[in-house]
Amino acid sequence: MSTPPADLTLEDIQLNDGYDIDKIMDHFKKEGRLEKKAVSDILKRAAKLLASEPNLIEVEAPCVIFGDLHGQFYDLANILLDYPQPSETHMLFLGDYVDRGYFGSENVLLLMAMKVTYPQRMHLLRGNHECRLLTTYFNFRQECCFKYGDHIYNEVMKTFDCLPICALLHSELGKFFCVHGGISPNLNSLQDINKFNRFREPPGAGLFCDLLWSDPIDESIYSKLTDKQKEEWQHITFTENKVRGCSYCYGFQGVDEFLKKNEITSIIRAHEVQKEGCNLHYFNRDDITHPLVMTLFTSPNYCDVYDNDGAVLVLLDNELSFLSYNAVPHPFWLPKFQNGISYSLPIFCDTLNAVAKKVYAFSLYSDFVDEDDDKPIKFAVQDEPPKKEIKAPVVVNKPIEKPKKGISVEDFLQPLDLNSNENDNNSFRKAASRSRSFVDRLPSGIVQRKRPENRPRCCTFSMKGQFNSTFDRFSFTITASPRFEEAKTKDAENEKRPAELEDLKKQWGIDDN
Repeated sequence: MSTPPADLTLEDIQLNDGYDIDKIMDHFKKEGRLEKKAVSDILKRAAKLLASEPNLIEVEAPCVIFGDLHGQFYDLANILLDYPQPSETHMLFLGDYVDRGYFGSENVLLLMAMKVTYPQRMHLLRGNHECRLLTTYFNFRQECCFKYGDHIYNEVMKTFDCLPICALLHSELGKFFCVHGGISPNLNSLQDINKFNRFREPPGAGLFCDLLWSDPIDESIYSKLTDKQKEEWQHITFTENKVRGCSYCYGFQGVDEFLKKNEITSIIRAHEVQKEGCNLHYFNRDDITHPLVMTLFTSPNYCDVYDNDGAVLVLLDNELSFLSYNAVPHPFWLPKFQNGISYSLPIFCDTLNAVAKKVYAFSLYSDFVDEDDDKPIKFAVQDEPPKKEIKAPVVVNKPIEKPKKGISVEDFLQPLDLNSNENDNNSFRKAASRSRSFVDRLPSGIVQRKRPENRPRCCTFSMKGQFNSTFDRFSFTITASPRFEEAKTKDAENEKRPAELEDLKKQWGIDDN
């Protein structure tokens, strides 16, 4: 195992008016870090740029769009190999750069450095995890403090406060509303987005909260409804979001009214893990020709257990394409960033204690073995006199029963074989074009093929003009994955918004002073 390289200084990474992105990325791949002075410089310059932008920014196609990244830096670096740095095309990130994975610091510093280097073409939005509440509840606060200290963590949080909330993406296909979560009953027009103060911790209710936390209504239950319920279901505008414990779920009517009122083609959002990395929401309508909502999730094999693909969305002027990726190997960190000795010692002591108990139980049992014939004593049955007189009281030690083994966390968090072809035949890949046509047809500078032997799977469909009735509706069927469904079920509790920050600090004994 190689030793991580020495920390890079500010002078090491400076390049013209920005930073040497390739050098930073290669350094992070080797598990290297930056000096705190360099980290502060990146964060302060990025925060100044982000703060100058409105809550709702405007972006032009062509554009590459990324969903949740969740601390999976090595997967992000792998995906970025297919795209040049955004000197010629726009890049839009929909938030959730941190938590769950162990490399959120690398994600944040790389993306902020790219923002400083390419301020006009690199666009970063805020997700629900870019806040003090969730980074404390999950693991980014612990990660950042371990790698860089409390002061840098606080600087990161101030930078998160500056992130814009939404983007309006313009193309020949129309306008696309890009946001982390979705829409809100408090969102009447796009102008409402620029009216609230975003430079703070997101609240637990209201428009600010809804843009980060809301979800489209669950379409999987539609087939189980009666005809009357189906008719009522189609008229849902907003309903309580029980999965998140806050905000709303938006239905067809709520989305349709918002899109028509603001002359928007579709909503592009993130926030929910998808088996294929993306999902197209038609709200079970046969009379619409294009998805009203598109969900994008860019973290493959989420949390190392979900067995899902990650996807990015490439929007050209008149063509929209999803490219999906498998996970790549990454360095292993023990929970809570412990070293091997401190992590192993309690396990070793528990194991030693269990062995000692078994040895002690065996020694007690051996005391009552007949020394003459080396056979165990046969005890009396009913009123039959014993064959041998036993002077000492007999203690029968019942063998220790091994508890029935359920599915433990260790069993569940088994690493995937990243070289496996287990999912190569799923329906999305059957529907996806394996030809070179899409990648080869892209204008120079949008997709850069550096690894032809490891091509991403591509699913392309053209959307011409104003989506008239001649448009060939595209959809795909997701193949069920037991591992994905099991992970999603077990992880459901973590999808809820946790208690307020002050309550968490009291509960966990966190003192900021």
